[in-house]
Amino acid sequence: MRMAQRANEDVNLFISAIARYFPDNTSELLIILAACCNLLIRGLSQPICLLLLGRAGSGKTSLLELIKDIQIHDDKLVIWQDDLTPARLVSGNPNVDPDDMLVNKLDRHVLAVAELAPISQNQQSKRLWGYLVRLLDGHSLIRGVSGGDVGNTSSMRWIMLAAIVKISQKMNEDMQNMGPRT
Repeated sequence: MRMAQRANEDVNLFISAIARYFPDNTSELLIILAACCNLLIRGLSQPICLLLLGRAGSGKTSLLELIKDIQIHDDKLVIWQDDLTPARLVSGNPNVDPDDMLVNKLDRHVLAVAELAPISQNQQSKRLWGYLVRLLDGHSLIRGVSGGDVGNTSSMRWIMLAAIVKISQKMNEDMQNMGPRT
């Protein structure tokens, strides 16, 4: 009981500090923290994707940076990415160690993308969205390459948090034209 009371006091202190320094973003931070805490709830299996949409300078990336160093059981919870590509998720290069592929690090972690716009505008965005949607649907992700299959065959529970100023027409079209994802 004492440990729970101490944790509650710590959370309240943290929230009051956020309210003091980010008075316009307290609700958003609580939503981000709730998404992260979802990983601690047993019996849930669905991954979560939360896009922080807002004008430039509104604090989206700052909010993500606040959670950057959260650790659970000495394991860093947040995987920070500035450059996300299909090859970063699951590489077709036979010289890449499977443990170094992002897809094999996502389970029970938060993927934080500081600015999604450049990623959504590159030429591989449709493939990237297809991979992300497949993973967020709770499926495995395997790529066939010359040396055999690479990727992750197990379903994973993870969270994706990303900041973006505007959802472009191209990004909207890419996400709408995924087709069947099963």
